[in-house]
Amino acid sequence: ISWIRFSVDDIPLFSELRGTPDERKTDSALRATGEPEGYFTDREDAFIFSFAKFRKLHIDLGWQFFVLPAQLCYGINLKLLRQKLYTYSASAIGLDLGLLFRVSAVDLFDRDYLGWISLGLNFQDISNTEVTWSTKHQDAIPYNIKWGIAYVQPLPWIGSQVNLGFDRDTKYGGENHLGVELSLIHI
Repeated sequence: ISWIRFSVDDIPLFSELRGTPDERKTDSALRATGEPEGYFTDREDAFIFSFAKFRKLHIDLGWQFFVLPAQLCYGINLKLLRQKLYTYSASAIGLDLGLLFRVSAVDLFDRDYLGWISLGLNFQDISNTEVTWSTKHQDAIPYNIKWGIAYVQPLPWIGSQVNLGFDRDTKYGGENHLGVELSLIHI
């Protein structure tokens, strides 16, 4: 169970400007005072309920005397989204599905110094999540398929590891993400 909250308090509220720019130059009553008429809050909450399962697999690739041990993880996220902006509010329910396949590079390539190779697939907002506002306006959160590959290389001589990762989104015309992480003290 996760709770993510973004909140900004004390956002100043100013009245709309009256008249045209030329009218405001000549009539001081139409000019803004620069003093806020009040303050409001923007609050966004996401409650995420995650359920996952882990399976150990033994894949027979047809090679003589060799079965490849692997791991398969799959899960689902149920998301409840809420937002409050000034006097308006919104809510939505979303659904994600994920799949992760992981294999030891030691077993695959028969080299003791290698780490883990992971392949992942994530279907985000598969329920066509629609955020419905108190004004009856609806905003759609686009469906996204994210896939990626990662490699974790242990560095036992310094008690650390290096993580290399790449993933690609299909949303917004496709975005690529590449990352490197060094875990200095890995337990």
